[in-house]
Order: sequence, then C-alpha cells, then structure tokens
Amino acid sequence: MSIAAPQAIERIHRVAIAQIDATRRLRQVDSGHVQVIADSIMAQRSKTESGLKQPITIRPAGENAYKLVMGAHRLAACTLLGDAEVDCVISFMDDFQARLAEIDENLCRAELTMFDRAAFLAERDHVWKCLNPEAGKGRAGAKARWHHATENFSFASGIADKVGLDERSIRNDVKMWRALSPDSRTRIPGTWLADHQGQLKALSKLGPDLQADVLAVLLRDDDPAASIAAALALVQGHPTPEIDPADKAFADLVARWGRAPAPVKARFRAFLAAEV
Repeated sequence: MSIAAPQAIERIHRVAIAQIDATRRLRQVDSGHVQVIADSIMAQRSKTESGLKQPITIRPAGENAYKLVMGAHRLAACTLLGDAEVDCVISFMDDFQARLAEIDENLCRAELTMFDRAAFLAERDHVWKCLNPEAGKGRAGAKARWHHATENFSFASGIADKVGLDERSIRNDVKMWRALSPDSRTRIPGTWLADHQGQLKALSKLGPDLQADVLAVLLRDDDPAASIAAALALVQGHPTPEIDPADKAFADLVARWGRAPAPVKARFRAFLAAEV
C-alpha cells in the first residue's frame, strides 16, 4: 500500500496485520484484557462491519512495513479473532515521538498498575531528556524538567487529577523504578506486587541481590511471605514481624488473582463492573 503524503495521516487505512511490528513495547499485553476487547469487537460486528471503534496508530518502517505506535491490545484482539487486516491511522513520527505517544496513551488508562505507571513515567522522563538535551543542567534545568513532566503532561486537568499526577508522586515513582534491579522489573509484572505501591517502594530500597532473594520468598507458590518485610525477615533469619490481618487477606487475594487464568479474570472484571 502506498502512502501519498502527510495529508493522509487522518485517513483510516486497512493494513495487513502481518506488516505491523508490535515488538519492543513498554507494557506487556494482558491476555484477559485482549479477550474482553475481542468480545466487544464481536458484539460491534453484529451491528457494523468493522467493530473496532478506535483504529490503532502505526508509523511507516520501510516498504509495506509499519511499527505499532498505539493500540497493542486492540491489535492483539484482532489477531485473536483471526483478522488478516486492521483499521489503522498512519502517523509520521520519529522514534522519540512514537515512544511519547505510547507512554501518554497508557498513562491515561485506569487499569494501569502502579508498577506500569512508574515504568512509563521513568521512560517518559528519559525520552523527554533525549528530546531536550539542554535541560537537566543545574537546579534551573531540573526544575524546568519536572515542571514539564507535571504541568504539561498531555493530559486534561481532570484526567491528571484522576491518576494523581503531581510533582511529588512523579518524582517518587521514577526514583522507585530506577532503584529496582533489571531482574526485579521482569519478575514483578503480573503479580500482586505490581499494584502495591508501599511494597514496591520497600523492595526498591534493597540492593539487587537482596531484591532477588526477597522476591523468591515473596512470590513462591508454597507458603509465600505476605509482605516485603516478612520476606526480608525470612531471608535474613530474623523473627517474622507481625502482619496486619487485612494486609495478609489482601496479599492472599491478589496472589490468587495473579494465578487465575485469563477467562476467570475477565469474568471477575465483569462481576466488579456489575457491583459498582
């Protein structure tokens, strides 16, 4: 398919899914969420031809080749349904612009875990510095950098309030993320720990080796520790501290959630939505 000029950016194109590279994403695709989207698409297709309310965004990456910018879960849902093509908006962006678009789209999502939010904020700060190399020199530069990250975050004020984006929370999230070891960052997604801010901060204060030992005790299948403090006590051979019953109940619940198969998660999401 040929792309004539930038004026075609706003048009919706039908692009072969096989031509779209969806690798090297910041956020893992959740199979349960993909199934929910696929079900929604099928419901829409009983009324309309497409069923995809919002097309995905891609950018050119060579002849008849594209890179995914936004819409990984929608693309995965169409793939799950066996579609050969998908509705796309083609945008002309460089690597940094595409990364910012991916980050900002995800930061607006309510289902984002605290771990994912911190990862996106840290990556956004990195990308912004690459786009603004003159920033970050001295106190004035640091102040300007964080002012950009908090006051001009591509959000409407209502959404910014909803996800709690203020200067202090952004700094804390980025600091926490950078203190987590690469090994910890690969092991946390999909576990109850990913959405427990206090426990993530406690883990980030440990060294890389200790993080690995603590996670092994915290995330094991048999008799896992209920908190970072309890896991650390076991690793270091200290008496296990008293655990609040509510904290233990919460840890048990999220541990079961982490082990539940995708169809069960989708069913439970529907149950929670009905309860609200």
